[in-house]
Amino acid sequence: MHLLLPFIFALSTLYHEYYVGVFKADYYPKEQRIELTARLFTDDFEQALSASAGKKISLDNPDLHNKLIAQYCTQKMQFTANATKITWRFVGVESDPDVTHVYLEAENLGVIKELQVDIRVFFETLPSQINIFHLRTNGQTQSAYFDKSQPNRKFPL
Repeated sequence: MHLLLPFIFALSTLYHEYYVGVFKADYYPKEQRIELTARLFTDDFEQALSASAGKKISLDNPDLHNKLIAQYCTQKMQFTANATKITWRFVGVESDPDVTHVYLEAENLGVIKELQVDIRVFFETLPSQINIFHLRTNGQTQSAYFDKSQPNRKFPL
Protein backbone atom coordinates (compact mmCIF):
# COMPACT_ATOMS: atom_id res chain seq x y z
CA MET A 1 0.00 0.00 0.00
CA HIS A 2 2.80 2.45 0.81
CA LEU A 3 4.18 1.92 -2.67
CA LEU A 4 0.89 3.07 -4.17
CA LEU A 5 0.66 6.35 -2.26
CA PRO A 6 3.18 8.31 -4.40
CA PHE A 7 1.44 7.05 -7.55
CA ILE A 8 -2.01 8.05 -6.26
CA PHE A 9 -0.69 11.49 -5.24
CA ALA A 10 0.88 12.02 -8.67
CA LEU A 11 -2.40 11.15 -10.39
CA SER A 12 -4.40 13.46 -8.13
CA THR A 13 -2.20 16.43 -9.07
CA LEU A 14 -2.88 15.76 -12.73
CA TYR A 15 -6.64 15.95 -12.26
CA HIS A 16 -8.04 19.35 -13.09
CA GLU A 17 -11.63 20.43 -13.55
CA TYR A 18 -12.45 22.38 -16.67
CA TYR A 19 -15.31 24.82 -16.93
CA VAL A 20 -16.51 25.30 -20.49
CA GLY A 21 -19.59 26.82 -22.08
CA VAL A 22 -20.38 26.53 -25.78
CA PHE A 23 -22.24 29.26 -27.65
CA LYS A 24 -23.49 28.97 -31.21
CA ALA A 25 -24.84 31.93 -33.15
CA ASP A 26 -26.48 31.53 -36.55
CA TYR A 27 -26.72 34.76 -38.52
CA TYR A 28 -29.28 34.85 -41.33
CA PRO A 29 -28.51 37.94 -43.46
CA LYS A 30 -31.63 37.68 -45.64
CA GLU A 31 -33.88 37.51 -42.58
CA GLN A 32 -31.67 39.99 -40.66
CA ARG A 33 -31.79 37.68 -37.65
CA ILE A 34 -29.40 35.96 -35.22
CA GLU A 35 -30.33 32.84 -33.27
CA LEU A 36 -28.12 32.14 -30.26
CA THR A 37 -27.85 28.90 -28.31
CA ALA A 38 -25.85 28.63 -25.09
CA ARG A 39 -24.94 25.14 -23.87
CA LEU A 40 -23.90 25.26 -20.22
CA PHE A 41 -23.22 22.76 -17.48
CA THR A 42 -26.32 22.76 -15.28
CA ASP A 43 -24.53 22.74 -11.92
CA ASP A 44 -22.32 25.68 -12.96
CA PHE A 45 -25.39 27.56 -14.20
CA GLU A 46 -27.26 26.90 -10.94
CA GLN A 47 -24.25 28.24 -9.01
CA ALA A 48 -24.10 31.44 -11.10
CA LEU A 49 -27.87 32.00 -10.95
CA SER A 50 -27.85 31.41 -7.18
CA ALA A 51 -25.08 33.98 -6.73
CA SER A 52 -26.97 36.44 -8.92
CA ALA A 53 -30.31 35.91 -7.14
CA GLY A 54 -28.89 35.71 -3.62
CA LYS A 55 -30.70 32.41 -3.00
CA LYS A 56 -30.40 28.77 -4.06
CA ILE A 57 -31.66 28.17 -7.60
CA SER A 58 -32.36 24.71 -8.97
CA LEU A 59 -32.92 24.07 -12.66
CA ASP A 60 -34.98 20.92 -12.08
CA ASN A 61 -37.84 22.95 -13.54
CA PRO A 62 -36.11 25.78 -15.45
CA ASP A 63 -39.39 27.39 -16.58
CA LEU A 64 -39.84 28.62 -13.00
CA HIS A 65 -36.75 30.79 -13.49
CA ASN A 66 -37.22 32.08 -17.06
CA LYS A 67 -37.01 35.73 -15.99
CA LEU A 68 -33.81 35.20 -13.98
CA ILE A 69 -32.23 33.09 -16.75
CA ALA A 70 -33.09 35.68 -19.41
CA GLN A 71 -31.78 38.52 -17.25
CA TYR A 72 -28.51 36.71 -16.45
CA CYS A 73 -27.86 35.72 -20.07
CA THR A 74 -28.60 39.13 -21.54
CA GLN A 75 -26.30 40.75 -18.96
CA LYS A 76 -23.45 38.30 -19.52
CA MET A 77 -23.73 38.04 -23.32
CA GLN A 78 -23.45 41.48 -24.89
CA PHE A 79 -23.38 41.73 -28.68
CA THR A 80 -23.15 44.77 -30.93
CA ALA A 81 -23.76 44.81 -34.67
CA ASN A 82 -22.14 47.65 -36.59
CA ALA A 83 -21.61 49.44 -33.23
CA THR A 84 -25.31 49.12 -32.28
CA LYS A 85 -26.18 47.05 -29.20
CA ILE A 86 -28.24 43.96 -29.96
CA THR A 87 -31.35 43.41 -27.84
CA TRP A 88 -31.99 39.72 -27.25
CA ARG A 89 -35.39 38.10 -27.01
CA PHE A 90 -35.49 35.11 -24.67
CA VAL A 91 -36.94 32.14 -26.57
CA GLY A 92 -36.66 29.39 -23.97
CA VAL A 93 -34.59 26.99 -21.94
CA GLU A 94 -34.17 23.22 -21.72
CA SER A 95 -32.38 21.60 -18.84
CA ASP A 96 -31.34 18.15 -17.70
CA PRO A 97 -29.07 17.17 -14.80
CA ASP A 98 -25.94 17.68 -16.93
CA VAL A 99 -26.55 20.38 -19.55
CA THR A 100 -28.81 23.41 -19.90
CA HIS A 101 -29.58 24.97 -23.28
CA VAL A 102 -30.64 28.62 -23.43
CA TYR A 103 -32.15 30.01 -26.63
CA LEU A 104 -32.14 33.70 -27.59
CA GLU A 105 -32.79 35.55 -30.82
CA ALA A 106 -32.52 39.04 -32.23
CA GLU A 107 -34.42 40.30 -35.27
CA ASN A 108 -34.49 43.33 -37.58
CA LEU A 109 -30.72 43.74 -37.39
CA GLY A 110 -30.11 45.02 -40.90
CA VAL A 111 -27.01 43.93 -42.76
CA ILE A 112 -24.23 43.22 -40.28
CA LYS A 113 -20.67 44.02 -41.39
CA GLU A 114 -19.04 43.51 -37.99
CA LEU A 115 -20.22 41.68 -34.90
CA GLN A 116 -18.66 42.52 -31.53
CA VAL A 117 -19.17 39.68 -29.03
CA ASP A 118 -18.65 39.94 -25.28
CA ILE A 119 -19.31 36.75 -23.29
CA ARG A 120 -18.72 36.83 -19.52
CA VAL A 121 -20.84 33.84 -18.50
CA PHE A 122 -19.75 32.37 -15.13
CA PHE A 123 -16.61 34.53 -14.78
CA GLU A 124 -17.95 35.85 -11.47
CA THR A 125 -18.26 32.36 -9.95
CA LEU A 126 -15.74 30.33 -11.98
CA PRO A 127 -12.65 32.42 -12.78
CA SER A 128 -11.16 29.62 -14.94
CA GLN A 129 -14.29 29.42 -17.13
CA ILE A 130 -13.68 29.23 -20.89
CA ASN A 131 -16.47 30.06 -23.32
CA ILE A 132 -16.24 28.77 -26.86
CA PHE A 133 -18.17 30.70 -29.49
CA HIS A 134 -19.12 29.62 -33.01
CA LEU A 135 -20.63 32.06 -35.50
CA ARG A 136 -22.20 30.56 -38.61
CA THR A 137 -23.29 32.55 -41.61
CA ASN A 138 -23.51 31.85 -45.32
CA GLY A 139 -22.16 28.31 -44.84
CA GLN A 140 -19.00 29.47 -43.05
CA THR A 141 -18.09 29.21 -39.38
CA GLN A 142 -15.83 31.47 -37.35
CA SER A 143 -14.86 30.32 -33.87
CA ALA A 144 -13.12 31.82 -30.86
CA TYR A 145 -12.71 31.23 -27.17
CA PHE A 146 -13.32 33.73 -24.40
CA ASP A 147 -11.84 33.73 -20.93
CA LYS A 148 -11.72 36.21 -18.07
CA SER A 149 -8.65 37.93 -19.53
CA GLN A 150 -10.19 38.22 -23.01
CA PRO A 151 -14.00 38.34 -22.80
CA ASN A 152 -14.65 40.03 -26.14
CA ARG A 153 -13.82 39.73 -29.82
CA LYS A 154 -14.81 41.19 -33.18
CA PHE A 155 -16.01 39.15 -36.11
CA PRO A 156 -16.03 40.62 -39.62
CA LEU A 157 -18.94 39.40 -41.73
